[in-house]
Amino acid sequence: MNAISIDEAFAQGSSWHQMASIAKFHESAINQKLNEANRNRKRDADWKARAARQQLEREVEQHRRRVDYFRGLAHRMRKLSEDGSPHAG
Repeated sequence: MNAISIDEAFAQGSSWHQMASIAKFHESAINQKLNEANRNRKRDADWKARAARQQLEREVEQHRRRVDYFRGLAHRMRKLSEDGSPHAG
């Protein structure tokens, strides 16, 4: 998942805005996958559509986990920076 800790994020000079952007990227990837699946479903045979749907579900779930992770990281980083934590850079 390329997860990083909040310490690593701050050490790299990342901001909560950047973590929120990563979450948005993964949200748009979900939408793209779903749109692509809808287009393909209309032309694929049933067995192929089922296999594609299962693959889609796995990929979407991975992106959802990343959205949740990076959104949470952004929230924690934002909270630290708003609280004036010296850790927040």
